[in-house]
Amino acid sequence: MTAVTGALAHAHAAALAATAKDDPPLTNTLALARSLLPSGGHLVLASALDAPGPDWESLLTALAERLSIRLLLVSDAFERQRRPGFYPYALPDGRRGTVEARPGAPAAETGGADDPRLARLHACGVESLRIDVEGGPESYAPLMERLDAVL
Repeated sequence: MTAVTGALAHAHAAALAATAKDDPPLTNTLALARSLLPSGGHLVLASALDAPGPDWESLLTALAERLSIRLLLVSDAFERQRRPGFYPYALPDGRRGTVEARPGAPAAETGGADDPRLARLHACGVESLRIDVEGGPESYAPLMERLDAVL
């Protein structure tokens, strides 16, 4: 566990020090996992799926045929349902703007158990859980226990 924790800390420090601000596509990580993991192995991913990459679903489906894949879909309340109002934003390339959220309008294609992203992952052969980060560790710890029981 010390080696895993050290590797995570190193990766986190490297990501913070990197000059590129765009998330690398997850397809690169999946391709690496395909080359490293033996058939019948387990792969656990945690992502908000902001930058899945080209051919994400086809690569994921092919990998799920030989690996047990679990995905923790990281989600926050703002992306699921924005409160009405105007929200300023700034992009890494310097562009700025404002987006308006209207009452009752969903922020993205997300939802509860019927979240379309979870359904697409299931269709690829991947079991997934949505982690709502605003609830804090107490709310998603039982979900993590459920994931651990499956592996």
